[in-house]
Amino acid sequence: KTVWAVRMEHMRQDLEVVDKLLGGDGNFGPWEDLKKTHGSEQYKDDRSNIIPDGDIVYVCCALWPEFLAYRDILERAENLDSNQAMETFRLSWRRCNNHVTSWDSLELLCRNMDFDLQKMS
Repeated sequence: KTVWAVRMEHMRQDLEVVDKLLGGDGNFGPWEDLKKTHGSEQYKDDRSNIIPDGDIVYVCCALWPEFLAYRDILERAENLDSNQAMETFRLSWRRCNNHVTSWDSLELLCRNMDFDLQKMS
């Protein structure tokens, strides 16, 4: 099966590429009306709504099964090259912990924190 991915941080670029792959011209007209954030951009600098840096890794470990699916989708996406996928992976790793540099290092970190990843995947 063909897999295409649209990354939030590169939505317009990814949608244009997918549209062209599907035979379109990649022109969506004015972009302002297409991106709906529901106001999430206003939370970026509001530290009261953010999980403390030391605790975010627990969320990442709990999301391990979703990360496996996410990785599979991006690696199979025909509209992304390996550099684009890697750039997106790095964003996830940085959000999890500044010391996470790969899926293996995230897995090791979670295992060292006694997360049962087998039960979760």
